[in-house]
Amino acid sequence: MKAIPTFSLQYMQFQPVKLPPDIENFLQRHQPVIFSYVSFRPEYRLEVMREGMIRYRERYPNGGFIWLGFPAKEFPAAEEFVKNWPKDEREGLLLLGNVAHDEFLTLLARSLLNLRTPACDGVSASVLESLALGVPVVASENGKRPAGVLTYADTDATDMCQKLVYATENYEELTSGLRSNRNGTAEEDNIKLMADWLSGVLHSADDQHVPAPAQTV
Repeated sequence: MKAIPTFSLQYMQFQPVKLPPDIENFLQRHQPVIFSYVSFRPEYRLEVMREGMIRYRERYPNGGFIWLGFPAKEFPAAEEFVKNWPKDEREGLLLLGNVAHDEFLTLLARSLLNLRTPACDGVSASVLESLALGVPVVASENGKRPAGVLTYADTDATDMCQKLVYATENYEELTSGLRSNRNGTAEEDNIKLMADWLSGVLHSADDQHVPAPAQTV
């Protein structure tokens, strides 16, 4: 029996878009830029992220972090969380809510790294999207990260920073590895497999499929 992943490469089809001025200005002012899809909930470890960011920017003072994905009801809490940070810290962070699919993938593709903090997320869609785009991922260890992801101890800001620094300094090697992994992997049409499963087409003893658990963003 084979599980059908909920992620499919059709979801990576997008049209790069012109980003709003505030986002474009942030990208122009900061390098490297690290992307994170987050929510204002305990499992996203925002305090740990903040400490890791401080340590990373000691090494890369011009580095910038993007926290993206806050639902409207959480965004005020996120703004309150950062409003009393020192000016330099606040200038190194761009807070965004949810954005459209094309803008999300455009911004991810223009970031150097993707930082994924929850350890309870299984195999998240944003991690798979990053790998498909060739954007290296640094993520908390949860025992289910895909090949090519650099992992750190869940609540250890020092380890997080060390892995971010390693990924920054070895970017070309990591992206080359991601390209090799993609070229050597058969890409299944998982949307079609799901449709076939729902319609009863996949029923033979040698080709049994079941849906995989839903993936988090």
